[in-house]
Amino acid sequence: PWGCYYTNVEGGDSAYCTVTMIPDDSYLRVYKTWDSAGSPGDLLNYTARIGVCGNRPNLIKGSNKVGNKWCVDRTVNGPLEDYLDVTFDGASHGGDQVYIYERTYDSSIEVDMTDCVLNPQPVGQTGGMGGPAYIVKNGEGTGPGTGRTCTINNTIFFEGIPTLNQCGLAIMALLMLGVGFVGFRRFV
Repeated sequence: PWGCYYTNVEGGDSAYCTVTMIPDDSYLRVYKTWDSAGSPGDLLNYTARIGVCGNRPNLIKGSNKVGNKWCVDRTVNGPLEDYLDVTFDGASHGGDQVYIYERTYDSSIEVDMTDCVLNPQPVGQTGGMGGPAYIVKNGEGTGPGTGRTCTINNTIFFEGIPTLNQCGLAIMALLMLGVGFVGFRRFV
């Protein structure tokens, strides 16, 4: 079924055919990692929403309209690695800009998208989805999960309040009791 086939062509005859070339789809897998060393994991919200958006409806397969963009997004959960797969229509995405965003739900999380975006400066909001949008780096792929990949890394900052353990609390109580007795004797 591929190519042009001719039969009964005689000398001096001309023949031609029209070939329509459609590029293959391209793929992007956005990995999500969490760096939570030194933080109490049970106190943090390891949930985030990552998405990839374009300006046209046929650009990203399976996209939904959100505001003035067409997006594919997913809630990712930590602390283990998670990902979002995106498929770009090969016939529709030549020269288009695609945006990536992340919305976190915990203020102690710092987002690093340098592996996924062209420049670190946000280009605006993504149709009310929350979080700044960035232009995605170019990349072509050959199949889901095997094409262009990038990683968004969330670093969790936790500055715990220094407290005493049980032994320290007991010593502190005895010291306060001693100070109380000295003060009580002096004024009575």
